[in-house]
Amino acid sequence: MLRDRDGLPVPDVAESLEFLANEGYSKVVIMPTHMIEGEEYNNKIVAPARAFEGRFESLKTGKVLLSDRKEIGRASCRERV
Repeated sequence: MLRDRDGLPVPDVAESLEFLANEGYSKVVIMPTHMIEGEEYNNKIVAPARAFEGRFESLKTGKVLLSDRKEIGRASCRERV
């Protein structure tokens, strides 16, 4: 959206991790904004991050918002406003 609307560069996960590695960062946490784990999360977040394992002292990826079946069930059963 930012790229299309405002012409701003939006780096992907691999580009961002490459930048952080080149800048000397040693601890990185990726916090996804995805609601559920799926193809996009796995292909655009998790897979690129795995390629950088070993380049940082610590590289962690946070869980998606609805990360287990209990959470998904609770969210789907809530009353809609």
